Amino acid sequence: RVYKISKREISDSNQYEVYVINFCSEEFLLSEQYRISKSAKGKQISVIINDILTNYLKTKKQSYIDNTVGVYDFILPNKKIFETINWLSIYAQPAGSVGADMLFYENSQGYHFHSLQNLFQSKPFQTYKFDPKNILNTNMNGKIDVMQQLTNAFDFQMLDFFDTLGAVSNGAFGNKVICIDPLTRRYDSKSGVFNYNNYAGKKLNSNSVTNGYVNRLGGTMFNEPPAIVPGLEMGALRMAASNREQKKNSYISKNADYVANDIMIEKYLPNRVAQLALANYMRVKITVPGDPNLSAGSVITFNTYGINPVTFSQNSNDRKPDPFYSGNYLVTAVRHIVKNNGYITVIEMCKDSVATAYSTNNSGLQQLINGVQL
Repeated sequence: RVYKISKREISDSNQYEVYVINFCSEEFLLSEQYRISKSAKGKQISVIINDILTNYLKTKKQSYIDNTVGVYDFILPNKKIFETINWLSIYAQPAGSVGADMLFYENSQGYHFHSLQNLFQSKPFQTYKFDPKNILNTNMNGKIDVMQQLTNAFDFQMLDFFDTLGAVSNGAFGNKVICIDPLTRRYDSKSGVFNYNNYAGKKLNSNSVTNGYVNRLGGTMFNEPPAIVPGLEMGALRMAASNREQKKNSYISKNADYVANDIMIEKYLPNRVAQLALANYMRVKITVPGDPNLSAGSVITFNTYGINPVTFSQNSNDRKPDPFYSGNYLVTAVRHIVKNNGYITVIEMCKDSVATAYSTNNSGLQQLINGVQL
């Protein structure tokens, strides 16, 4: 649907006009027009989302929806259609995976509601690498390798990389939620704890993004405060209302007309906070030759090579991929740019892990990152 004409200008010769056409999907326009206010009793979140796409948006696009666990009672809170789906995603826990990392998004194939861990297990769509243009491989016949030209990134930019302080502050390595039930006047401070060291979720790459550094108090970045120092609480702390086990309370079940299903906030909130933060721990933007098959939600492999003067040679086969920048990434956004003189694709991607483990040596640490020793 064309929703706006902008930058309308008359040419210097007064013979023609140029303007920009802005358009969006029919579904997005409907989402902005209407809100949903209804009850959903005793349903899985995946079922509710499928109902919204089918009966409210009435979309003809394909939908790919992963099953979720838990049966909920919701009053959809008068939000716009897509806002309602994103709000439901917060509470969703994937079937067959650990945590609460469900995401709703759209790409060229249709609408998707998937667990990050399921996306992480996808087969890489393509392997890209960043090589300077004057270091091109040749095939056995001495000719330029065409496949290398098609998979060679023109440039890459690190958007976010290795921020331990930020990860500790936002609860990526460890966080805690204190659940309070205002009806029974009870609280739970033990069930809602996320510990990165105990996290059994699937990763894009084989190694963690922290080396288990032990601080002067004897604790790590993901453990609760050491018992030897009384009075300390975990820094990434949240409080949330809960209705845990209200159905088991004899007084409530006897006197209430209806008791809602357990919202399980102590299970999903700590995990979701950490998993979304970890998924965006490393973010990269690259520009590659145009490929219309690239879409958000795909997994790609990206390799860049450390420019180390000691091992550098004109043959890129002699150079090893950078151990921390390189690896598997999840594509989060794609922009296709088509002009008269060419076609390029800009990819934003992220990862939650590294291919090579960080050193466990806390003293005299030397890491080689693109030729710079820290």
